Amino acid sequence: YAIMNTLDEAEEKATEIYVHADAIVEFLKPLVIGGVAGLVIFAVYMYFIVPLIPLFGLDTFTVRLPSAIFGILTVLATYFLVKELFKRKDIALLATLLLAISPWHIQFSRIAFEANVGLALNIFAALFFLKSFKKPFFLLFSAVFMGLNPSVYQSDRVFTPLLALVLIVIFRK
Repeated sequence: YAIMNTLDEAEEKATEIYVHADAIVEFLKPLVIGGVAGLVIFAVYMYFIVPLIPLFGLDTFTVRLPSAIFGILTVLATYFLVKELFKRKDIALLATLLLAISPWHIQFSRIAFEANVGLALNIFAALFFLKSFKKPFFLLFSAVFMGLNPSVYQSDRVFTPLLALVLIVIFRK
């Protein structure tokens, strides 16, 4: 058992992983900023920041503003989603209130964190999916949000397809 052979094999494996990660990043260039050995930084949140830089300059306010906007939109979309699901205004208001005062939601709306944008896109995707039963053109909006969402936050790569599958299974005709 030679330690040099093991180190050489480990170095070879690490290089192989890095090359594959680099190839994936090159393929997804419009959606990611960069990546090293599997760590991918998604660019979609940056696309929301860039138009604000000429207006407000490049500072913490500009970087955090899209997250705050999506936090507010998430509260609004939660009201409409719950109202669409339960057909009761009181339950929708309660769900909206609980989300609006949730420490988790407030914290992630204050900082520039992609999870907040991912949550908003998931809620909008579900809302438009449900609205598409009355007006079919809303299905296009749902598809756009579900298609964009895996490029926003890492866990949405798994959650969004599961959400789509669950919505299709539950609401199939």
